[in-house]
Amino acid sequence: MNTIINDTREQWLNRAKDGMIKTVFKQAGYKEEDFPQIRITCAPIGSRKTKTIGQCYNNSLSDDNTFEIVISSEIDTPEETIAILAHEIIHALVGLEAGHGPIFRKVALAIGLTGKMSATVAGEAFKQATQALLVKLGEYPHASMKRGEKKKQTTRMVKLECGDCGFICRASRSAIEASGEPTCGCGGEMWVA
Repeated sequence: MNTIINDTREQWLNRAKDGMIKTVFKQAGYKEEDFPQIRITCAPIGSRKTKTIGQCYNNSLSDDNTFEIVISSEIDTPEETIAILAHEIIHALVGLEAGHGPIFRKVALAIGLTGKMSATVAGEAFKQATQALLVKLGEYPHASMKRGEKKKQTTRMVKLECGDCGFICRASRSAIEASGEPTCGCGGEMWVA
């Protein structure tokens, strides 16, 4: 079997989608014409706090009625990527309104995905069904891209309060050190609260 040369992640992802539709999904009883139009990319998903590794956006959001699938840029192994992609393709196939309920579950189990339906993983049947496809696809042309840690704030505004009228304001510590504690509009002295 000849390995395909993929110049981009998107080529690899789309070829993986097409290959799974023609093999894994077909073996489970689904025909190519059952599938809606799907576009796939790889990008950061969610915030640093979420563990989302794949996302399927409803076709109603796209001007050309296409389901948009995003695979997390943190994932770089072909085996994990193809399992995540299969999960998201199921969402497009059954419709997002089905969630991870019984309709989604039926398809996921039929193609060999296992585990909690909101976080499926490749079971042995799925791994065997996609093994030849992964060989044909070759390397996933992507390296994991981790999100940077949130930069800690190094400057804090200091709360100042007027001793006479109670007026409150804030100023940077460096401004107070450079100019001294300010005076209030009423003429009273401002103190660090």
